[in-house]
Amino acid sequence: MRRFLSVSAPILALLCLLSVTQLSAADAAAAGKQLSLLDLYILAGPVEYILTVLSLISFSLCIQWTLTIKHDVLIPEGLADEMHNI
Repeated sequence: MRRFLSVSAPILALLCLLSVTQLSAADAAAAGKQLSLLDLYILAGPVEYILTVLSLISFSLCIQWTLTIKHDVLIPEGLADEMHNI
């Protein structure tokens, strides 16, 4: 039960924040105001900021791991010669 609460509590908090931002966006749309992408980003608030930071971190890790992967890990020794001899 404790694990369930520790996992579900942050998810519920994010859903609450998301619903608040959706309501404010719906209010602006009902008023006839066109929202730009920047307006939607700002209205999303902390949820969007967290997602942006996490996406930048994951992108930088992908680039780093792609550039630092070793040749021996991808192709075991002797495999390339065996493939050329076929």
